[in-house]
Amino acid sequence: MPVKAPPTKTTCLVCQWSQVTHHRSDCLILPMECPSCGSRNLKQTQATGLEASPLVAVLQKILRS
Repeated sequence: MPVKAPPTKTTCLVCQWSQVTHHRSDCLILPMECPSCGSRNLKQTQATGLEASPLVAVLQKILRS
């Protein structure tokens, strides 16, 4: 039986761009290059409690605009 993967944080080691991905199944689809600078030097880690919260992502978008 497939097990849902935990949220993953992808961080660009060149420009410090980051994104948290919430997976819907056991299939992982992660970015291959940074959308900000185009670097392929990315690091994937398991997202921590606040990083994984969808509410935090919505609040960050509101505060940026």
